[in-house]
Amino acid sequence: MATLEQVQYWLEELEHNSIDSPRWNQEKHVFEYGEVTIEVVAFLKLVRAVQSLRFLQVLCENGLFIDFSTIIRCITDCLNEVYFLLETYPQQSSNVKKFIPKHRYCGNKENPEFESACPW
Repeated sequence: MATLEQVQYWLEELEHNSIDSPRWNQEKHVFEYGEVTIEVVAFLKLVRAVQSLRFLQVLCENGLFIDFSTIIRCITDCLNEVYFLLETYPQQSSNVKKFIPKHRYCGNKENPEFESACPW
């Protein structure tokens, strides 16, 4: 079984070999990917899952078990979304084609597309 460090290394290799690095947007003070592709979105979902695994480890090591199920749900949701995105890769279903552009707007409340893109 792979260790968390090995999985993090694999993610770094995947990013280095498969997608362009994000660039600093001075106006927004954030790093952004130039083009939001299926590969970028799947990669970011994997990063969130791995970060959640690490967070789970830290919480449990410190006896903080109350958020365990919430973190597990986050990991499961991320992995389900990666499967959804890559199920027929490189072809994209109509639902995937709708999902990809909306990913860019989530987290950007100043964008008029935010309300329709993000259910929360």
